[in-house]
Amino acid sequence: MLRRMKTSEIPKRARKSESLFEVTPEWRQLRDAIDAGIKKGESLWLELPPKFFERAGLSGQPMAGRQVASGCYAVQRFLKKYLRAAGLNYTVRVQHSGHFDIIRVDGPKLPLSVTHKRATMHVGR
Repeated sequence: MLRRMKTSEIPKRARKSESLFEVTPEWRQLRDAIDAGIKKGESLWLELPPKFFERAGLSGQPMAGRQVASGCYAVQRFLKKYLRAAGLNYTVRVQHSGHFDIIRVDGPKLPLSVTHKRATMHVGR
């Protein structure tokens, strides 16, 4: 049977398995900290060594400028989707520091009007 409908109305397949990051103890610690809440100006900082990605089965993807990026970008995408689904206004950033990849979850962003006032307060000095 052929039907015409909007793309948003098409039913989505339910996820049948957990993601590779979701079964790690690091995720459980991070999830508990996120669920407890992050205040403005606070950050959660998670250092992940290369052995973590091997143990979790998160392989890297080829990227421009680097031969293979670590699985930290997969973790970043996972966290962004989790935060969006939970309705939390947190920022997820990735840093590469020596032998570690760092995942940083920053607290809520300031409203644009407050940020704009701060940025323009010192203009003209």
